Formats: sequence, structure tokens, C-alpha cells
Amino acid sequence: KSLGPDHPDLVTWLEHLAEILLSEGKFYQAKPFYERVIAMKEKSLGPDHPDLVTWLERVADELRREWYYDEAKQLDERAIAITKKILRTRETGAI
Repeated sequence: KSLGPDHPDLVTWLEHLAEILLSEGKFYQAKPFYERVIAMKEKSLGPDHPDLVTWLERVADELRREWYYDEAKQLDERAIAITKKILRTRETGAI
């Protein structure tokens, strides 16, 4: 039986695959999996979910290690924007 393209278990498998490739020093092979995980999490959790911030920061760190500063900066800016929105929501008590 195969998993559909949006199946929650697929995200977990892709996360693990990306981490294995990264641990072997294969960032260039891991990068597309990281990008897919972010896209899938964004779709399933929503674009402003706190768990998405964790992944954006993780991938941004790896991008910086590999000298992809512009891409890392974009992800950092997204993570900061989401965090600010979450904090504003908490301050105002809105849900």
C-alpha cells in the first residue's frame, strides 16, 4: 500500500531521510527533502503555525553552513514574521 502525497506519515519519512542525508554530509541531496517538508507542513498546519518556525530555522541554519546566505535570510525572515504574528496574537488574546 502506498502513501498519498499529503499523507502525514510521508512528512515524517521525508524528515528522517533529510536528516540521514545531512548526517552523511549530503546537504545538496537533503535540501529538496527539507523544502518539501516545509511545503507539506505549511499546507497541513497553516502558514503561521509555530511548528513551521522550527523547520524554517533548522533549514536556514543548514543553508548558512553551505553558504546559501540569501536563501537562509529569506527563511529567517519568514520565521521572524510568523513569530511576531504569534506574539501579537497572544498579546491581544485573539485566537
